[in-house]
Amino acid sequence: MIEMKDIDGEPHVIVPKNIWDRMWDLFNKIESGE
Repeated sequence: MIEMKDIDGEPHVIVPKNIWDRMWDLFNKIESGE
């Protein structure tokens, strides 16, 4: 993960698309009770 500072000075984490997709799939499986 790459941590970046936005213009307002707040930290924002940029996650690569493929990792985000994998996390989202896992989240959906947990939510649906699989």
